[in-house]
Amino acid sequence: MLIGSRQRVSHSLTAQIEGHEIDRVLHPKFLGVCIDQNLSWSKDVNETAKVISSGTGALKRLRLFICEDTAILLYRAIIEPHFDYCCPVWDGLNNELADKLQKLQNRAIRVITKSDYHSNATFPRVKLGWDNRYIRRKKQKLKLMFKTINDQSPENLKGLFKPFSTDYGLRNIENKLALPKPRPGDIFKRSFCYSGAHL
Repeated sequence: MLIGSRQRVSHSLTAQIEGHEIDRVLHPKFLGVCIDQNLSWSKDVNETAKVISSGTGALKRLRLFICEDTAILLYRAIIEPHFDYCCPVWDGLNNELADKLQKLQNRAIRVITKSDYHSNATFPRVKLGWDNRYIRRKKQKLKLMFKTINDQSPENLKGLFKPFSTDYGLRNIENKLALPKPRPGDIFKRSFCYSGAHL
């Protein structure tokens, strides 16, 4: 697999070992997450969306027979884990994919609260005390960053980050991380090691 921007990753590039060309893959699945060569996460979001839609459909059919509290429990058991799975890694979504996930959450909220299909989901979401998907992904990433900084995560994660250092006697730099300097438009900005340090 070759990873890079659409402009940099050429379809004519090949890799060989001892003269034998290696088959190229565009979006392998690794631990349940589809990684594509441009790190756009579109394949993974589309696969996740199918599962979430199916779960929401099942919840809608059951909602006639269960109370709201039970519907929330089912949402947390069969739908929310798909939103959250590895989201600190694939959080660098474009607006179109982020909106797609938010619309799926909105649909589930309308099912749970028996709201009209065309109604705004913000009020019922706030009433439930839930974050929107964007905020929840950031919180999940911050939790992982907290664990990483405080030696509560695998050692290889901590190796992705460097502590902030300066020659000046600045205050409040404890636990701050150095932010890598990507080039403008660089795909590296979508990576966990950049966005985690930035957060």
